[in-house]
Amino acid sequence: MLEVTAPPPNALPVITIPPVTATYELGSGAAAYALTATDADLQALTISFSSGNALLNACCSVSSAGGDIYNVDCNCSNISLVNGDSDQAYTVSLVANDGIANSATATFSLTITSPNKVPEFYNLDTAITVTTGTNPYTLNLLYRDLNVGDTLTFSHVIADATQALTLTSSTSTGDSVAGGYSLGGRDMIFNFADYEGTVSIAITVTDDNSVGGALGTFNEVMTVVLTVEPEASVQNFPPYFKFTPEPIELDLMESYSLNLTFWVDVDETDTHTVTV
Repeated sequence: MLEVTAPPPNALPVITIPPVTATYELGSGAAAYALTATDADLQALTISFSSGNALLNACCSVSSAGGDIYNVDCNCSNISLVNGDSDQAYTVSLVANDGIANSATATFSLTITSPNKVPEFYNLDTAITVTTGTNPYTLNLLYRDLNVGDTLTFSHVIADATQALTLTSSTSTGDSVAGGYSLGGRDMIFNFADYEGTVSIAITVTDDNSVGGALGTFNEVMTVVLTVEPEASVQNFPPYFKFTPEPIELDLMESYSLNLTFWVDVDETDTHTVTV
């Protein structure tokens, strides 16, 4: 009798994903994420993406690092983030095939980040002329940052050795997110009660983003030229009577009341004194 021994069933390969976060910064070169793939039958394995994600298929690949270790390499320099420049997380799905069957799908999260962008001022007149009568003056700043979530700080330098022009307050007028931008406004109130002339005010906005774990020095400096002029003098117009009184003849000891209430003054706020 011929005996036939059936081969053992094929053992499915297994992918092990390490519990770490994978992050890739655009333009930073390739970023590798290591994983382990094993097969109990010791068959050669092929690792491939199973998500069909066009982004990953375009810029990521899987290669053997020797033994059971495989690297997922991503170099997505030409990828544009769809939500402004905010960080975006993608789910990466992988399978291992031993030539017979696929392993169970293994997944990990790949976060693609944007390089830090410098915050910027916009829609601002940097040549401003005011008069002493408008003191104090409120400078309305508008600013934006493509890296949503950055914390921004403000500083200023007034090029006035006498310090006759001073900043009395700097307050936020609110922040929002629109079109992938972090948007905000700020009111800077300057007092120049004893100042006339032209002065430059350098205003700096700095974000708190970091590169390589170190605090970034990403900022924009904007110079506002503020000219304070004396308030224009107002010409005064003398009052006048609406009529010319006729000569009056009075008998001795006779009294007479003269009504002089009918005068005109174009300067409506003037105070009047009548003398005889």
